[in-house]
Amino acid sequence: MSKRPLGIYSSQRAKGSLVEPVVTDIHIEHIETLEEPDSASSDAPSTKKRRLSLDQAPPLFALAESRPIERSKAAIEDWEDIKEVFATATEKYEAEEPEEAVELFRRVIHESDHLLRLYPEPIVFLSSGRNPLLSSWTSHVDEIYARTHNPLPPRDPIRTNDALTSFHYIYGTSMLLLGKILEAYPTLAKDVEPVNTPAFYLAALDVLEDGENAYHSVSGNRFPKEDWRLSVSVGRTLVCLAEEKLRRLSKSNQQANGFVINFQDDLWPKDSAFAPSFSKRPPLTRRVTLPSASPHEVLNSACDHFSRAMLHMPHHKRRHRNGLSNHMDSMDMGGASMMIQEVDAPPTMPGLGSRTRSLLHNIRPRVLYTIGSDVLSVAERLPVASERLYWAKWVDEVFLQMEMEELISEDWSHPIAVGRGRCWLIIGSTHFEKQKQPDRHSSKASWTLAPLRKLLIGYIATQYLGKAQLTRASDLAALPDPFSTDVSPMLGEAYVTLATLTPEGPAKEEYFARAAAEGVDLTEDDESMMDANS
Repeated sequence: MSKRPLGIYSSQRAKGSLVEPVVTDIHIEHIETLEEPDSASSDAPSTKKRRLSLDQAPPLFALAESRPIERSKAAIEDWEDIKEVFATATEKYEAEEPEEAVELFRRVIHESDHLLRLYPEPIVFLSSGRNPLLSSWTSHVDEIYARTHNPLPPRDPIRTNDALTSFHYIYGTSMLLLGKILEAYPTLAKDVEPVNTPAFYLAALDVLEDGENAYHSVSGNRFPKEDWRLSVSVGRTLVCLAEEKLRRLSKSNQQANGFVINFQDDLWPKDSAFAPSFSKRPPLTRRVTLPSASPHEVLNSACDHFSRAMLHMPHHKRRHRNGLSNHMDSMDMGGASMMIQEVDAPPTMPGLGSRTRSLLHNIRPRVLYTIGSDVLSVAERLPVASERLYWAKWVDEVFLQMEMEELISEDWSHPIAVGRGRCWLIIGSTHFEKQKQPDRHSSKASWTLAPLRKLLIGYIATQYLGKAQLTRASDLAALPDPFSTDVSPMLGEAYVTLATLTPEGPAKEEYFARAAAEGVDLTEDDESMMDANS
């Protein structure tokens, strides 16, 4: 939106003339007059309403001396509808109903795109009733007004209390989840929707970061409060892009070319419903370093956002020995206490049950488990062993954090055990790859590998415990991940790794036999490895 000089208002007031109604994109702003125009005078400006083009409309901060902006009820109602549809779509996504969820997310994106065209700056109908683009002195004026006037002016009935980042959070997260659904179920995509490309993820990243940057640019607070939900969505989007890089890397013959994502190949089709919105976006700015970044570097960026989200995510209040604080009834919001019913949780991975998402003791473990699972799914397939080791340790710390915060319950004990077991398996396998010297079975090498063998034995024990727990009825007993329903392949891999780390003896042969019992096909390479280790 181009800026209109402020001088035009001053000159009109100096002449004592009436300023015409300013017609913005969807509503009319009347500016107070200093003198009524003379109807007989031909020089008096016309008071007839006229439609101004978008380029002629004055910027928001040009209305600093006018009355507070009157928000359109229609826009607020549309915004409330978007939030309601997004909540329903999230429930369908988490309940593993992709056919219904994909249509709802399309509706959210369509309505958000429509609202964004009407309000290029959607923060005008979010949060406080005053103009967010005014200078900081307006808050001081409001404070003085509140002290000198009694009673306080009535609250604007159509004002919302949503965070300034809420619109971009819902808009971008809908693109992220729609992209994940279409990636898992390509048959649900329409002809004009890009499939097997990172188009949805790149669009989501743009929207989410636009919301974060817009909030920081208009916030009068030097240290604005973080929207941890937005940080989670940005991190998950970057994880999806890292996974896309891995997929292209596996198809590329040359490793250097596999790291590059050609953005020109991922543009929206011209007949797509979303193409007009993204065609107006500026050239690449924040994403200029993304094409050449490795999956490991993209994961680093994602985990920066995850760390910020974990820091600002609501925490349980610690239960003290005197029983003064009940962590099931309230939460800590960085110094402020809020009832658990008021929490708006971000979407998590499908299959985590249908428990109430607004309860704090369900929010934090769901989000942490989703973060750990997303990163681990990429870490397992990284080509560099040291990178796999790094991210396996990082994810293990996330799962360990759930235990340290006393978030583990009977429902979460098995998923966390399986998740940490996957991390331990990566750690053990990575260390085994480093042991390429023939003297690794010496006493010194055996002493060095002893902790790894102990770790793998503990992992196998948790997997057998998980098999027993899977027979019990639980909301979390049917996770969508392959390892949750059938851990035999992972058990077999653990036995093979454990056998190769074990010195020659009956234990080594027993581990290979147990691996075969779990369905592992001991190929000629495995048998030759057994003979070489003998």
